Amino acid sequence: MKRHDILKSLERKRDNHEYLIGASVGSGLTAKNAEESDVDFLLILSSGIYRQRGVSSYGAYLSSSNSNEEVLKLYQHEIWPRNLASPLILGLFASDPTIDLDQYMDDLIDGGVAGITNYPTVTLIDGRFRSALESRELGFMTEVKLLEAAKKKGLFTVAFVHTLEEALTMQKISPDILCLHLGLTTGGSLGAKKISSLQSTHRFVLNTFKRINKQSNQFFMIYGGPIDNAPDTHFIFNNNPYVDGYIGGSVFERIPSEHSFKYLVNEFRNEETRNYLMNLTDDTMEPSDYIRFIKSFIDEHYASEISLSELADLLHLSTAYLSRLFKKEIGISFTEYVVNYRLNLSKKLLRRSVLPLKEVAQQVGYPNYSHFSKLFKKYYGQSPSFYRKSYKDKD
Repeated sequence: MKRHDILKSLERKRDNHEYLIGASVGSGLTAKNAEESDVDFLLILSSGIYRQRGVSSYGAYLSSSNSNEEVLKLYQHEIWPRNLASPLILGLFASDPTIDLDQYMDDLIDGGVAGITNYPTVTLIDGRFRSALESRELGFMTEVKLLEAAKKKGLFTVAFVHTLEEALTMQKISPDILCLHLGLTTGGSLGAKKISSLQSTHRFVLNTFKRINKQSNQFFMIYGGPIDNAPDTHFIFNNNPYVDGYIGGSVFERIPSEHSFKYLVNEFRNEETRNYLMNLTDDTMEPSDYIRFIKSFIDEHYASEISLSELADLLHLSTAYLSRLFKKEIGISFTEYVVNYRLNLSKKLLRRSVLPLKEVAQQVGYPNYSHFSKLFKKYYGQSPSFYRKSYKDKD
């Protein structure tokens, strides 16, 4: 995808008052899942590689490997073969002494890369080491020059900065995305310290971006720090008119994996976990048992395709009999029940989450958003987007 196509796509979303979402990925699986979740672009960074290895993102700053080689290998062997439509932005370490950056970027363009970002970035380094890097022309200005050269080559540019001074300096080359890196994503539960941290982060982001002369075709985004869930992000969004979106790394890749893994292991270990399939071993099932089985099955599988004929096969019943029985016991047809179940759940997601509309549709079993939207409007007299907006307006 070309730079001007990416800009047009992002501008359309901003014009529609949608926040931009980028995902930093460290594996082909995460990249594939991110695209299916409708992210706006993918960042391929060495920090993601270390996350996948069970190491802190700061592992990318150690001299245990060559960051540019690691990222290029990930891109060539895991990301590019997936034939993803999302714009692919590679992290490029600007002070790599083993490559000719100009030729390297030409090779990246030939290889289908849409853009680059300055990563690993010295902006997260301070103290004596940072001073030594700057004094030997291995510092921040090397990254600025890298992105300036990339922009001249037609590459899309995402610029990481960590301070107001760095933001002001980087803005002189007007990168396509100026991203305020807030440090590593910390994770953890909501508490007094977390709230205080979010408030100070909000003030820092606000005070930084309001000092920058934003260009009309430019975007301001944030990354990392204490933000580890959607409410945190929208706390910043709703209180900051300058921010166009959020780029997530650990929040999309590490934290969900940790939580879901613990949950699933507990589910497998817990003997009290509800198992509706146990009913199938009972030869004395009554009609009411069949209905309970179907309702339990829908509870578990509403996000997937559900067929009454398949359920009838499981229960060793005819589809016609099961259809009549269900309508007699519940009062509506099986199809109507499933539709109502999914749409009621979609209303909860529209009210309580900030998921994109397409993602809401997919989570309740409608991979085709157009079909979901038509059903929603048929049942409730308004579109999903209007329903979400009207609910928020009431708040």
